Amino acid sequence: MAKFDHVKNQLYKFRTDNANLSKDQVAKHFIMLGYAKASVYRWLQQIENGDLYNRKKSTGRPVKFAMKTNIKKMQVFLIIKLAVLSALLPESLDATIVMFLR
Repeated sequence: MAKFDHVKNQLYKFRTDNANLSKDQVAKHFIMLGYAKASVYRWLQQIENGDLYNRKKSTGRPVKFAMKTNIKKMQVFLIIKLAVLSALLPESLDATIVMFLR
């Protein structure tokens, strides 16, 4: 959830509940609550266009989940964790963990 999604929800609800109020009156109400004028008008414009909750694709490098090196690193990590757990747990639980990880 984005930083101001709760405010957008309140703005949308206020706008729909008070359909008789003009856009300027709704904006004035939220500006008096302490939100920036430009942001309030931008959110109202998004409500009118119907894209209030549409997200833009984020920039930056995509996350690499399924690379062979990452899978190998995860396997090594799990083997080490299993070794630590097997040293700490009784043998009955150790067999259960081994069965679960396979």
